Amino acid sequence: MGKKYRVDLRKLWRLARYIFNYKSVLAFMFFCMLVFSITHFTRAYLAKFLVDDVIVRAGSETADAEKRKTDAAAGKAAPAGPDLIEKAEKGFEERLSTYFAGMSIMKVVLVLVIVIMILGVIASVMHFGKVYLGRFLMFRVIVDIRTQVAEHLLGLSLDYHGEVRKGVLLSKMTNDLAATQKAVQFTLEDVFQQPITFVVGLAAAFYVSWFLALCIFFILPVLIYVLVYFGRKIMRHSAKSLETFGDITDLMTQMFLGIRVVKSYRMEKYKVDEFRRANETFMRRVLRMVAQKALSRGITELLYNVGSALIMLLGCYMFIVLKTITPGDLIAFVGIIATMYRPIKSLSHSYGELAASLAGAERLFGLVNLEPTVKDAPDAKPLEGIKHGIVFKDVSFRYVSDGDYVLKDLNLKAGVGKVYAIVGRTGAGKSTLLDLVPRFYDTVEGSIEFDGVDVRKFTLASLLDHIAIVSQDPFLFNASIADNIRCGVERITDEDVRAAAEAAHVMEFAKEKPGVLDYGVGEFGNNLSGGEKQRVTIARALAKDAEILILDEATSSLDSETQKVVQDALERLMKGRTTFVIAHRLSTIERADKIFVIENGSLVEEGTHAELLDKGGVYATLYGEELATGQ
Repeated sequence: MGKKYRVDLRKLWRLARYIFNYKSVLAFMFFCMLVFSITHFTRAYLAKFLVDDVIVRAGSETADAEKRKTDAAAGKAAPAGPDLIEKAEKGFEERLSTYFAGMSIMKVVLVLVIVIMILGVIASVMHFGKVYLGRFLMFRVIVDIRTQVAEHLLGLSLDYHGEVRKGVLLSKMTNDLAATQKAVQFTLEDVFQQPITFVVGLAAAFYVSWFLALCIFFILPVLIYVLVYFGRKIMRHSAKSLETFGDITDLMTQMFLGIRVVKSYRMEKYKVDEFRRANETFMRRVLRMVAQKALSRGITELLYNVGSALIMLLGCYMFIVLKTITPGDLIAFVGIIATMYRPIKSLSHSYGELAASLAGAERLFGLVNLEPTVKDAPDAKPLEGIKHGIVFKDVSFRYVSDGDYVLKDLNLKAGVGKVYAIVGRTGAGKSTLLDLVPRFYDTVEGSIEFDGVDVRKFTLASLLDHIAIVSQDPFLFNASIADNIRCGVERITDEDVRAAAEAAHVMEFAKEKPGVLDYGVGEFGNNLSGGEKQRVTIARALAKDAEILILDEATSSLDSETQKVVQDALERLMKGRTTFVIAHRLSTIERADKIFVIENGSLVEEGTHAELLDKGGVYATLYGEELATGQ
């Protein structure tokens, strides 16, 4: 069976909890809503006084005066007993207002006008308050949710970020968040406001005529059923359309990040056709949702109009035949019913929109519910430093539980302050092995130990503070050179940044740039060359001043001239640190204190460059192949 979609009150409550974090603002907003609703229906109720105390009285007095004139002209004496106005009110005079007894009609009109104006001013102020406070809460909640989701995503392990498509993730952070903003808006403006308006209106309706007010409850169950029935369908189609939009965002991300490949292989038409098909699918799913919304609103409109007409018919019967209500009661009740339709209509509209918007909130909450696979143990302690060395003990690892092992029963030891090279063919497991040191992933079997203590016994934050990484593809943020060197580490001073830039040969090109170290590197560092970007990442590692250094093919993509400059910077960086090096060019690791040779996820050789050449094994073969190709 497919997934059942409905407005889940638990999800709505989860969303509302963000709002309840601002109780004082919410309370004042509720006050504004309540006062606004009361003034709204009070103005509708004033129609009773306008009819009973102005129109009826004026009409009766006019008729009485005309009757007296006619009788006087005919020479008739004034009839004894009740006058015409008393006759007109016979049977329901007790229900006529007594608030304006003894006042002239014009004075009653003047009082009503002043009251209406005062109510209008109060309503205007309360409307401003409820709208402003509602929008304040909406944007405040969205900032909180956006920040929480971003913080949570950054806290997830690399296995999640390796599996999820970046376009889909971007869609969740933009489109789903926009849908969630709508859900918050509908919650504040409709889920909170409209029930208050409806309850106040219902109280006013009962005050005017309890019998007519009871008739409203015959319509409500049918309206609620229609809302729930169509709400589920709207939510289902909304969830599918959001998923499709995630695919569209992913396609756009791939197109523009891979624009060079698209251009060089003339893939424009292929990509445009693929993009068009995804958009057509999105449009079909959105139109299904629109159709359900339109049906829901149309049926709600029909039910209200039919129900209102029947209630008005009954009201007219009670006034004309039964004489149980006054003309003012009937007019006021009709006005109240008309005013009550606004919250009913808003709720019917909002239920569909809320169902659609909660689909986005549900996808966001799905992200927040994810747990990192790598996290601190309950008894984890901070890593103070490494005195003796690092040991890989019977380490086995695979990326998925039912997949092939990338590393199997691997054992190796590394002392403090020395350089260790990891070599092997592509896919041997070199990068995976070093990803286990900073706990980007955890071992499936075996352990990695610092001074005899499993790394999982240390807090992640303290572990990462002791490790610096320079990778093959240098990543720079769209910020200044200095900010990219500091990389958010508060303890790194401006003097530290400049010293690291000098040591990594960054100042050689930075001094030619406007602003020197304050020069903006652009998106992904596109304002710098490949060698310049790599030198900035080396300066970043120098400024961090970590005990353990991981160099993952840090010079493989550089030309020979640039490599010499970068290699010199790396030599300064490695000095006095425990360094693991993965090198594409074996000639760059000849001076390593020890070389570990990995093949098919297992350690097959270890020793110095000279020792491994003398063995004539795997390393010697790889080295010979490199010499033969002239690398």
